[in-house]
Amino acid sequence: MDPFFSAQSYLTSGRFTPVENVWFFEDRNQLRGRLPGWYKQMESWTGNENQAALLSSLLGELANNAFDHNLGMWTGPPGCLVGLSIRSKTICVSVADRGQGIISSLRKQLPAGTSPDEVMRIAFEERVSGRAPEQRGNGLKFVRNGVDGRRQRLYCFSGNTVYGKGNLIFKINRKSLENSPGTLSVIEWDLS
Repeated sequence: MDPFFSAQSYLTSGRFTPVENVWFFEDRNQLRGRLPGWYKQMESWTGNENQAALLSSLLGELANNAFDHNLGMWTGPPGCLVGLSIRSKTICVSVADRGQGIISSLRKQLPAGTSPDEVMRIAFEERVSGRAPEQRGNGLKFVRNGVDGRRQRLYCFSGNTVYGKGNLIFKINRKSLENSPGTLSVIEWDLS
């Protein structure tokens, strides 16, 4: 199974089949231990230290969010699944967690009646955090700014809502993600 589809399957079912380039992390320390290896893998795929550093940082931010915003809010065992693949000169990074999701995390910080689509837009475009009163809330903006929308694309699914920048090459069955707990984030990075 492709790592991208492993992440999608994990979000919808809570299960995954271990395959090459798919990792499940039960805690942040396991994740941090893997980051240097991902940097080296990205460097070998991109042939560019700067691109590898940026892509590894974006991946780290998305995966860390699973632990930052879901403490005590998991719908099953805590953790996140990360998948990496390269096809047709496009790197695909997938991060899935079965936590509370972006909408639930941010709803308590926003005015009542804020639509799910607006919550997702705010999450990626404004400074807001589900961990108030901490002064945070720049992580998803950093991810959005690291993706140009043409050669790099970003999609994030949470609940029945999606935030996207650019048109994904790898097709996602949106219907299958509806009512799934947590979040699935996907970055596509063209090397051509």
